[in-house]
Amino acid sequence: MTTSGGNNRPGSLYGIGVGPGDPELLTIKAQRKLQSVPVICFTQLDDGKESYALSVVRGILEAANPDFLAITIPSDDDTPVSPQTWADAAKEIAGHL
Repeated sequence: MTTSGGNNRPGSLYGIGVGPGDPELLTIKAQRKLQSVPVICFTQLDDGKESYALSVVRGILEAANPDFLAITIPSDDDTPVSPQTWADAAKEIAGHL
């Protein structure tokens, strides 16, 4: 893989959970990562409402001004996310690494 910088070193992908939803309960390390990365990727339900996870960390991100990458998934609990949706999301995420 070649990154956007033209080298062959891939970027890093960090998985950060928002816990019970209180931004004050995020670890200091999680807050630092969120404020230092160029892109924030999150799942977005197809019902148009803001991502819960994004709403939890939005205040932490104000000064960082990252790009946002939304991965849209069905809002209906009875509709599983298709393997193709996950494959497309993986390709899009990989394009940012």
